[in-house]
Amino acid sequence: MREKLIEGFALVAAIIFAITIWALLIQFIGVDNANKAAISGGVLSMIGGMVGAFSAYFIAKMQLTKQLELQDIKDRNRILLEVRMHKAEELLDNLNRTKTAFYNLQGAWTSLLRDYLGFIKNRLDAKTDYEVLKNEAILLGLEKNRDKFIRTYNECYKYKPYFRELITGIENEHDERFKDLTIEINDVLLRFAGVDYEFLTYKELYNSIEEKIEKVNADFLDIDNLIKNQINNSEQNVVFLIKEFS
Repeated sequence: MREKLIEGFALVAAIIFAITIWALLIQFIGVDNANKAAISGGVLSMIGGMVGAFSAYFIAKMQLTKQLELQDIKDRNRILLEVRMHKAEELLDNLNRTKTAFYNLQGAWTSLLRDYLGFIKNRLDAKTDYEVLKNEAILLGLEKNRDKFIRTYNECYKYKPYFRELITGIENEHDERFKDLTIEINDVLLRFAGVDYEFLTYKELYNSIEEKIEKVNADFLDIDNLIKNQINNSEQNVVFLIKEFS
């Protein structure tokens, strides 16, 4: 704004200066002087030249300003694209860590079933003794891997401002499948621990969890495919952004 005022003032001052010179010359040589027309023409030519020079300056300045604005927009878009590409790489890394955490959880679940079911099936008709059944190390290992899996996949949500459609799809899959998996695992663990459920014999305990275990195992297979698809979609985003950045 200040620069425009200065430029306007300079143009007006130049015109006033030229008119002042013209007036002084007319006063000096007299109104009836034969050279008045020639002098007036010269002064007017000078004014025209000054106006033309200012016009050329303003046109050049406008073109330069437009070029700078376009370059600024281009640079800004490139920076935003670079940020999105960096976030896409972070998201891909998070999904790969989610896959690792998922496999660790699946491994801990398999170890727990091998230990607990092996113990239960060898004494189906015996009275349930929850203290004898408990394997603290395996339980803690499963709970630790379960919590890490939950924390890891929840980290995906912070990338929603950058990839709204992709993250919204992931959120829906988490709500529909991932959370159900951890709830079902917790249900089995509570039955093994005798919390909220107490069964007279190991056979009754086994019958109460048999279908639930099958459901958890099926969910593990489905979620494995879901995570692979999420990683594939994220990889496609990275490839697309790299092409745009090039």
